[in-house]
Amino acid sequence: MLHHARVLASFATLAGLSCLNASRSIAPLPPGGHHVLFIGNSLTYVNDLPATVAAIAQSAGDTIRVATEAAPNLALIDHLNGGTAAVDHIAQGGWEYVVLQQGPTPKGICRDSLILWTKLFDPLIR
Repeated sequence: MLHHARVLASFATLAGLSCLNASRSIAPLPPGGHHVLFIGNSLTYVNDLPATVAAIAQSAGDTIRVATEAAPNLALIDHLNGGTAAVDHIAQGGWEYVVLQQGPTPKGICRDSLILWTKLFDPLIR
């Protein structure tokens, strides 16, 4: 039964990806430094984790250029299904790292879903 749920979730995600609006405009990456894309929810942006990481790098004499795709209460599947421009941002390329963040995920089907969604991001990021 769990296998069937995973297969259905995979097909639903791929169907959602095929319906994304490809005309979203994403600013080009600035030259230099390390490029890191953060994808998450309010846990990513409330304390401005991306800017904090960039500031720590700057204090060490390095440059990390960040971009963020985050909105309240989003799971990773929401980003894959067009809740943000995360897929477009990934497709832009040039990212050294992509940080995926999701809120608390209990064991069981929630954990299995998180693993599945992360695996769906993998080919997009690579």
